[in-house]
Amino acid sequence: MRLTIAADALVSVRGVIRDSKLVIDSGKLKGVVRRNEEVEDVELELGGSGRVATPSFVSVHTFLTLYPFRFSVFNGLKNATELYSVMTSNDAYYFALLASYHLARTGVSSVVFSDPYPDTVARAVQEVGLRPYIAVGVGCPESRSDWKNEFNVLFQRWSAKGRRDVMLKLCTDEELDEVFAVAREAKTLLVVDRTVPLHELETKGYIREVPILALGGGTRSDASLIKKYGIHVAFTPSFEVSKFPLSQYDPAISLDLTPKYDIRHEMSVAVLRLMLKPDEAFKASTVNGCEALQLDCGTFESGAEADVAVFEFREPPSYPFELASPYESLVFSGCSLETLVVKGEPVVDGGVPLNVGIAQVEEATGRVQEVDKRAGQKVRNVATNRDLE
Repeated sequence: MRLTIAADALVSVRGVIRDSKLVIDSGKLKGVVRRNEEVEDVELELGGSGRVATPSFVSVHTFLTLYPFRFSVFNGLKNATELYSVMTSNDAYYFALLASYHLARTGVSSVVFSDPYPDTVARAVQEVGLRPYIAVGVGCPESRSDWKNEFNVLFQRWSAKGRRDVMLKLCTDEELDEVFAVAREAKTLLVVDRTVPLHELETKGYIREVPILALGGGTRSDASLIKKYGIHVAFTPSFEVSKFPLSQYDPAISLDLTPKYDIRHEMSVAVLRLMLKPDEAFKASTVNGCEALQLDCGTFESGAEADVAVFEFREPPSYPFELASPYESLVFSGCSLETLVVKGEPVVDGGVPLNVGIAQVEEATGRVQEVDKRAGQKVRNVATNRDLE
């Protein structure tokens, strides 16, 4: 599809381009022209006055199937492991569909997830129109015991050697040697949980041989190694405490299972609490995430992936967009997403996801109630068995 996106301002890490429009063809950015310039053979024109376009956002680690339960998991009323234990593959599909629906409406186009039933979850993400990236857990609460077989099957189905569509996530160093061997053979990314320090990988010489993404920021005990080896790092601002600016590590942003589940909110927390500047927070949610996944996105350079978010700023609470403070405007305003384009195709327009209907949303919400009941019954059964003992 050949389309254009017009805006009062195109905002990227390189700055602001005023009164322009993006030209997109076959899923790639072809260039930027003046807004009044004619473009031939255009099939669809998006955007217009009162709009700002940016590269869409990337969340490099997110739990999708727990999305409907995020508030009760956050306050401790529900246990993630218990919810996983009563969740079916169909449940996981619909819960991931709800989460992806939410992400699309907040401008996220690419998401790394670590969930049970990863093949099913990836299909749900694709159904909404987003880019799925699968992190196969090893020693994680959501992991299967036969993680190696699961990884091989998913890698053949969703990825290829040297790409990062399917990666490994290490939550314990007990199987470090085997995990490293698989990651090296596949030439894929190794995601290291915040609970696993990198010192053992350095001692064994692994740290230079596979690409690594370390989850967590100022709470990690191996910040010196991250800086020494230039390791990608992803943090969840709402869950972080830091005594030094994380910007020196070029972090990406992870939504994890934050109650707000909003990447622009995480940007604002990064600025207000974690000493990132607004442009650094914007970079964390775009370019830095793209680089961690080896995606050619996050910019408006010709040839880049055509993943674009369009925000409307015409009236409060979105208003105003200050051209002199573009990153502050994006991070802190109440601007609403109007359009999301992924791979050169509209996924959201008029603020409404185009690939998911109300019937699917209703099916998903019905399943939430069923899983709630099953989880509650399991807890009651366990309690009864203990009393009988």
